[in-house]
Amino acid sequence: MYVLIAAISGIIFVTCYFGYGCWFRVDGLVFMFFVPIIFVLLLTVILAGRLQTMIWRRLLKQPETNSSQMPLGELFFRACFVTLFIPIWCADLGNKFPEARAQKVCADCAPLIADLGKYKQLKGIYPTNAVDLVKSNTILRHRYFFYYGQPNTNGVDWTPDKIVEAHVSLFVTTNSFQCIVPIEKMSPVTFSSFYAYSCSSEHPVWSKVLLHWSLLGAYFDEPTR
Repeated sequence: MYVLIAAISGIIFVTCYFGYGCWFRVDGLVFMFFVPIIFVLLLTVILAGRLQTMIWRRLLKQPETNSSQMPLGELFFRACFVTLFIPIWCADLGNKFPEARAQKVCADCAPLIADLGKYKQLKGIYPTNAVDLVKSNTILRHRYFFYYGQPNTNGVDWTPDKIVEAHVSLFVTTNSFQCIVPIEKMSPVTFSSFYAYSCSSEHPVWSKVLLHWSLLGAYFDEPTR
């Protein structure tokens, strides 16, 4: 039973470590797929262990009166409690790693954000050629892959899959800019969301936001601070 719980916790930790923690926040997927499978496996292991104990007692010819076993209901209750606590703790621990990696990227983008502000102060508008601005920063140019979206008459068009593929997404118009650093990968299920860091002309401090997406489109939550 404890080996099974350790294996489940390890899988959850690795999944979150590599940025796929948003998969576990899809309510339908969790309660219709992950949770039933975990508890069926847990019950199967407990019953198989109890059956194995009974078989070995009969083979060794040990009387039942000499045994002191935990009642099956209490054993299952304790196993469920441990199964709820340990994997959740492992998920929280695993999520800290992609968030720390994203924070490192945000720190490296500080000169880029400063250059955007300086250009705005000098020219009165933001630079429309964000590619040249990034190329002027040696660290960013060699270390990270950028996504710039597709300019249009109303601003910049972008897609969430391109944001996830890039280390940094920079969308610039003459009046505004937004810089996005993804924390998590996309869920394969539509109508879901994943976390990212956002810094914009309206909210110049890096904020953790949710990017919601579906087949109909995508949008960011407003930063909480």
